[in-house]
Amino acid sequence: MSKKQNNEVATFAVACWMGLVASCAQTPAVTDPVQADAESVTSESMESSKEAALAQTVALATAPVVEPAMEPAMEPAMEPRTQPAVMLNPEPEPLKAATVPASAPAQPKPSSPASRVRRGAVDDSLLGTAYFKTPEFKRRFADSFLSVSDVEPSVSQDEVEELQEIIELIQQEGKRERALKKLQSAINETSSANYPYLIAQIHQAEERYELALEGYLDAVDRTPTFRRAWQQIALLHYRRAIEEGNEDPSSDYRDCAKAFAKAISLGLVDETSYGMMAVALLNSGRILAAETAFRQAIMMGPDEKQWAMGLAQSYFKSKRYGDAVALLDDMIVDQPDSASLWMLQGNAYLGLQEPERAARNFSVVDQLGAGTNGSTNVLADIYANGGLFTEAVPVYLKALTLDEGATPERSIRAARMMTGRGNVEAATNLLAGVEAHFGEDLPGEAATEILKLRAKIAVREGRGSDEIAVLRQIVDRDPLDGDGMILLADALARNGKIDEALQYFETASTIEAFEAEAKLQHARILVQQKRFAEAVPLLKSSLQINDKESVRAYLANVEKAARRSTN
Repeated sequence: MSKKQNNEVATFAVACWMGLVASCAQTPAVTDPVQADAESVTSESMESSKEAALAQTVALATAPVVEPAMEPAMEPAMEPRTQPAVMLNPEPEPLKAATVPASAPAQPKPSSPASRVRRGAVDDSLLGTAYFKTPEFKRRFADSFLSVSDVEPSVSQDEVEELQEIIELIQQEGKRERALKKLQSAINETSSANYPYLIAQIHQAEERYELALEGYLDAVDRTPTFRRAWQQIALLHYRRAIEEGNEDPSSDYRDCAKAFAKAISLGLVDETSYGMMAVALLNSGRILAAETAFRQAIMMGPDEKQWAMGLAQSYFKSKRYGDAVALLDDMIVDQPDSASLWMLQGNAYLGLQEPERAARNFSVVDQLGAGTNGSTNVLADIYANGGLFTEAVPVYLKALTLDEGATPERSIRAARMMTGRGNVEAATNLLAGVEAHFGEDLPGEAATEILKLRAKIAVREGRGSDEIAVLRQIVDRDPLDGDGMILLADALARNGKIDEALQYFETASTIEAFEAEAKLQHARILVQQKRFAEAVPLLKSSLQINDKESVRAYLANVEKAARRSTN
């Protein structure tokens, strides 16, 4: 028999032995083979990944949106800007009236792999560590001992006998470390890649993952076509990427994707490997490649919804919201009670600047009992921006109940917009609800803002005396509230109390942050009283602090009027 034939026979012998190891390790009689390691590692590296794929996509779906901000009107009579409901990066135009479906599916009890794995932000892993403890991972780890001739390292006859003895040790309870020492003493520069591979398998089974990675890298250095080793390298990089405390997992995701690509090029073909590679690509910013890999995983495992969720996430990252909507339409048909799907599609509609459709989705999420503070506030924003203030008020108030850490600012901004739009009834009801919800825990700044809004509401309703009374409360609460003083001075001037108004303007101008505005408003009242010469130095002083073209033009007109009045 030729030397080449001897090597082929030897390689086959090791393959048979390793297959026997895997088989024996699965029998009840054996309690501590490397197969038991297997049970904590390669099958673990791939169905914790498989289960967790849904975790990140669901995290995206259930962390609804970037919180929009409403801008207040500068004056009660001015039309305020709308409050756009924003998803991710897009910033939609002012929203229109939204419609809510008359009914929605009954509240479900969603159950998905995502509920059993660590949830993360959009950039966290789709797959979590739970996979590394599943029977599927354990099976895959055991299978990783089986050899395939064209992607396995060759071994000599002497190595076959030595490896046979070591494998027998591995199968004996409590002899794993002894087998490891025997491998470490036997390995040399010319040894088969099976030696570092077995060393790595033992380290991996003992959860010494960094040492395991070193072993697998040594194995592929010796035999670059060693497919099983490349697969294990990919799994270890994936594990490290999703570990708690990894502040920059992108490099591990990149290495994971590269190792999977190598293993796949060597013939590794299975749904989970493609899916895990897609996750790694997505989290390392390779969006187009991730999309391709997710499609391959979907083709091989069409019943696994997690890969479709991953594909939807890749659409979001590339801002292909229309594609995301179409994909989620199909998924919602199969899972009509999945609040995460409705939520995700609602976010996609916001990206397309279709708030009415987004409102439909968020209202379904609410009726399914899965609304969050964020998603409910977005729904309220859509109503408010569409002029549906009466409908928006209870939704804003409900959002406050969905988060123990909720703050009143969002609702107060909404009330400010309602006041600016002239709907004082809705604004009054919303402010009353905010005060009732927070009670004595209402922050001081928020209480002051509510008082200011009540003063503006009083103006809207023609109750000037009430406005002054409310503003006096504000100034009494905080004598350094320059904004409150300016508002009070303006109210006093409108009600004919000029001297008192001017005193408050002077006091407000001593507060640095309000000096420019106080002097400008002081001058404005003097101009109304035709006291032009007195107004000029105030306007000049205001300009020195805050140079505005509009104020310069105003000053020029006042100076002209002052000159005319002296002639």
